Order: sequence, then C-alpha cells, then structure tokens
Amino acid sequence: MKRFKLVWFIFTLFFCLSLDSSNACETFQEGSQAYFSGNYEQAILAYTQCLTDPSYALHSNLGSSYYKLGKMGKAHFHFLKAFQRNPKHQNLSFNLSLVQEALLDQEQPEFLEQVMSSGSFEYKILFFLVLIISLGIVMRSKWGVWLLFLGILLSTSWIVYQWNYLVEQPKYGVVMENRQSIFSNQNLHSSLLTDVHAGKLLRIVSEHGDWVQVKVQPGLQGWVPSNVIGRL
Repeated sequence: MKRFKLVWFIFTLFFCLSLDSSNACETFQEGSQAYFSGNYEQAILAYTQCLTDPSYALHSNLGSSYYKLGKMGKAHFHFLKAFQRNPKHQNLSFNLSLVQEALLDQEQPEFLEQVMSSGSFEYKILFFLVLIISLGIVMRSKWGVWLLFLGILLSTSWIVYQWNYLVEQPKYGVVMENRQSIFSNQNLHSSLLTDVHAGKLLRIVSEHGDWVQVKVQPGLQGWVPSNVIGRL
C-alpha cells in the first residue's frame, strides 16, 4: 500500500512537472484535464491528436497515462521517446525504472544502456569536431590555420571510420501489445521462433512492406508485423 501511494505521488508530481503550457496542440490541455480527472483513456485520445507535433511533455504524459491503465508496452515506448528528448530528467529515469521492473521480458542493463545512449556519443564527437573547424575559421592567425587543418583532418578520418554507423545507425523498436510471436518469415502461417511480451526492446534489422525483421537476441532473428512495433 505504501509503495502504491509512493508510485502515485511520484507519477502525479512528474506529470505536473512535465506539463507544457506552451504546447501548440489544442487538445493537450484537454488531455491534462482528463488525466487529473482519472479518465486516462480520454487523456490518451486527446494526447494522441498531438503526436504530429511531439514534445517531451507529450510523450511523458502519454507514458504516465498508459502506465495508469497497465499498458506497459506503450508506457515503456513513450517514456523512452521522452528520454530521447530530455535524458537528464531525474523523475523520468525513475519512472522508466518502475516500468522496466514491471515488464515480463527483463532487459540486460548493458543492452538498455546501448539503446538509451544510441548515437549520443557519436553526435558529441561530431559537435566537437565542428567546433574545432569553426574556431579555425574564426581565428585569424597561424593557430587558426592549424586548427582548421586539424579539424578537417580529424573530421575526414572520423567520417571514414564511422561511415557504416552514420549511414545505418542502429534502430530499435518496442513491442506495444501484451504478447507477440516472432515468425521465421514474412507470413503469419510461418513457423514460430519465440514469443516476446509488451515493452520488449528489439533491434530493427530491416523493413519490408508490412513486416519488420528484428533481432531478439544474438543469433535469433525473425519477423513481426510492422504495426506491433513502436519505433524509437
């Protein structure tokens, strides 16, 4: 009972902090009012209309709404989308951990870290290299020339080294429904490889029409209908 009260308090506090009065979507405030009235399904309907203009507040509020309804797959997806927009929000990290504890398919911490930090390190390096080149252009001295030359050299080397990653960055998806079978081929009548549950993180290998090829674990790849995966 105490844990329930704590979770309720933290989610309500987090929800209040994530409200964004500047959100341009007209139904955003309607969703907030429905949430505080305990009408989480109506809140989701209102928030969903705002997904054409996504924001941190929108995804975090959707995550909270789905969590209240016990739909952990969609809650996990929207909290991860919110994390992509504001990874340093302390309350969000806590709520993510609560959702991940409730999932049937527990992820390895290393894999979670890989998914949640995907691309961030590479973009930091790219920003640093662009900064060096910019300083070289701005500085009107011999040091500026050296910085410009060094920045161009490092940038070229780094792009060549990371070309495959830059062209094909890892993509991940979240299983949205309660249970999903992994098929051996792009056919609902093909053999079943395994089952995964709501909230499971999958590496997206490729997409073909209405099907997505996913990697469940090292050495195990299969296919799922594209409409059961929320893309991060």
